[in-house]
Amino acid sequence: MKTVLKYFFTLSAIYMLSVNSAHAIIDNAASSIQLRTTCIDAAGNTINDCFDDPTALMTWIKQTRKPSLNDTLVVEIAPGNYQRIQWLCSAGEGHVSFRGAGRGRTVFTDNAILGNAMTFQNCENLTFDSMTVNARFISVVWAGSGTSTWTDVELIAGYSTWYETQEGQFTVGSVCTIDQPKNEHKFFSSTLMTKNSTIGSTIYLNNCGITWFYGSELILDATTASFSGTPVGVKSAGEGHEVHLYGSNIRLNAGSSSAVAGLTAFESKAGASVHIHGTGIDVISDKAIPVTALQAENNGAIHAAESAYVFKTMPGGTVTRINNNGGIVHAPHTWMSVPDTDNNPATIDTNFITMNAADKTVVTSNTSDGFPHPAIYTNSCPSSARWYDIVDKTCRNN
Repeated sequence: MKTVLKYFFTLSAIYMLSVNSAHAIIDNAASSIQLRTTCIDAAGNTINDCFDDPTALMTWIKQTRKPSLNDTLVVEIAPGNYQRIQWLCSAGEGHVSFRGAGRGRTVFTDNAILGNAMTFQNCENLTFDSMTVNARFISVVWAGSGTSTWTDVELIAGYSTWYETQEGQFTVGSVCTIDQPKNEHKFFSSTLMTKNSTIGSTIYLNNCGITWFYGSELILDATTASFSGTPVGVKSAGEGHEVHLYGSNIRLNAGSSSAVAGLTAFESKAGASVHIHGTGIDVISDKAIPVTALQAENNGAIHAAESAYVFKTMPGGTVTRINNNGGIVHAPHTWMSVPDTDNNPATIDTNFITMNAADKTVVTSNTSDGFPHPAIYTNSCPSSARWYDIVDKTCRNN
């Protein structure tokens, strides 16, 4: 009898081990969970506290785990390609850190024509580290309020890397009103890039709150874009909405075969503001189109200081550093010499445009005493010679 019982318990133990290895055990109070392309390890054993389906993971987080400010959750994401994730948060939901294995190693993708790789609404305290979010249309849609932090991430899209809108207005891109709760997002050491769109393009759309960029790069690659509009790098719209850039770089490029009609780096309108400090602003075109750095409209505000500019267009195109159309712009800049907008030192450029008295330079040729003279850009001079030599008291173009 003892032999039979021993044999029975041995079989039971083997059975329980096989059950445990075939079905992952999920601790519903776990402080850390894994997302992997497979929850089976190299030895064929099932990995516990593991999901291999992003949708199932998000359902578990929302319906079962329910993280909170005092009970946060970490999702460790292994290398691999993953489908889109969506979380429409109710009040107080969020508090999850998504940690990838590195740019280009952990990748969230949506290849649908109008696909969004990530969609969030009203989520609080989300963090994203070391991953790529790649979508054919929009990388991240954020609706309503909420907070997030992005570190060492790469957002890539055909239309826009970031798209803010009111709660429930996922396809509209509507501007949140001043009485609605704001969101706030921070990016550290990250790259946001849109490239060669067929329907329009922007890098970042700020419609509902405040965004901070630190040590990050924003890229709009329209070298072979087939749409004929004027893409804008960063758009900020709506009363009280803000974008801040510190120690960063924004680059917009149009190739000679691109169909775009112009390039604009920053646009602020309808009471929004953009603050740019210690940031490189490059707007470069290999075709004759208007290129613009800063554009303010309808009470939009732009404050840009201690930044550098690189402009290029072809003969026949124009370069505008500041286009103030009913906004507020504080962006003084001093050029080493009169800007060479077509990169041809042999020609005298008259197609540089900026705001009255915002730009200064030094002129060195044909001065009355042979010494360098300071000059100020002014609309009081004729369009062919906008630089006013304050020593010789004359309008100049070089």
